[in-house]
Amino acid sequence: MHCGRWTAIVAVTLAVAGCGSDSTGTDGVTLADLVGTWHVTKWECTNEANTSQKVNLATVSGSDVTLTVATSGAYTLAGSFAGEPWSASGSYAVQGGTIVVQESGAEPQSSPFTLTGDTWTISQLEGDWDFDNDGTDDPARLVIVFTRQ
Repeated sequence: MHCGRWTAIVAVTLAVAGCGSDSTGTDGVTLADLVGTWHVTKWECTNEANTSQKVNLATVSGSDVTLTVATSGAYTLAGSFAGEPWSASGSYAVQGGTIVVQESGAEPQSSPFTLTGDTWTISQLEGDWDFDNDGTDDPARLVIVFTRQ
């Protein structure tokens, strides 16, 4: 997964496996609590080897992302990155205090999340990004923050 490829990140972030719609998350959060339209306000990659190196893709000029979550557990993510339009769709679920994420054909990831008022934060996803611009991606951790619209 690359922090710079919105579609790949989205698929890994929110395409979720193996949980029913009555699952409960952190502090009693259920899937029903996540239904609605969300705007991405932070999409930050942090270099695992040097945590002072970070990039927030949500602030790149021409970037705007909206997530729509349905009661069925389906989602649609649409927007633009650096002015290029794209969209993705899939499903999601909550398992305990984590979001369990799985891209088609990939191993599932579990990531802690919080829902505080109208702010949903998914943290500690695995990713990569070329922090030193040497043509090789470096291991990274990803945090995504959504604000309810």
